[in-house]
Amino acid sequence: MRIALCDDNERELDNVAELVNQHIMAKAADCVIFKYTDSQKLFDAVHSGTIFDFLILDICMPGLTGIQVAANLRDEHIDIPIIFLTSAADYALPAFSVHAARYLLKPVNKRELDEAVDFIMSSLSQKHPQPVILRTSEGYVTVLRDSIVFFETQRNCTICHCGDGQIVRTVISMSDTAELVASMPEFIRVGASFIINFTKIRSFDKKNIAMANGDVIPIPRRAYPELRQAYVDYYCEN
Repeated sequence: MRIALCDDNERELDNVAELVNQHIMAKAADCVIFKYTDSQKLFDAVHSGTIFDFLILDICMPGLTGIQVAANLRDEHIDIPIIFLTSAADYALPAFSVHAARYLLKPVNKRELDEAVDFIMSSLSQKHPQPVILRTSEGYVTVLRDSIVFFETQRNCTICHCGDGQIVRTVISMSDTAELVASMPEFIRVGASFIINFTKIRSFDKKNIAMANGDVIPIPRRAYPELRQAYVDYYCEN
């Protein structure tokens, strides 16, 4: 990940950079942090095409304020996530008017900063298609995570149904498939035979789930309450 930090106070800049670096490394991810003490230079870098995954900006800076940097980027239709830092609580409304991802008060609280970074990382992962590698009798097949509608078990294999009509017959069990997608919150197991993608549900009642590709999946009678609650929880969180 490429992250830009901007604060005219070098001590605070170094402190936030260290906290962000520690948190991302703890998640076994890599990052490069670019530090700026001049908000105009940061804006010029983004304006000229330098790519950053997200920005962490102090609001009160000489020259361009953090709010002005964000407003100028939005005027140029540069939709980059921004975390604002400030020692004054009365900047919250202007911060959200430029679509800030988070607004944190100084001195920076590590837990709040970690949560803000996690929120952005989760949002970025959803924007960029992620591959899922499936083992078949002929080798390995890669499908995009957001194209998967559901998995279905048949005899000793699991079949992956994708929204583009692609069907992949794997040689892994349903239990192994459940492990494969365990870290992906949009997937839930329904009974013994199916794992479905919440984002591909067209509608459901107590008996059936109508999926986006036209398939209908039966719901075991005892599975409905758990499915309904998980569905609500997923959309409340996302």
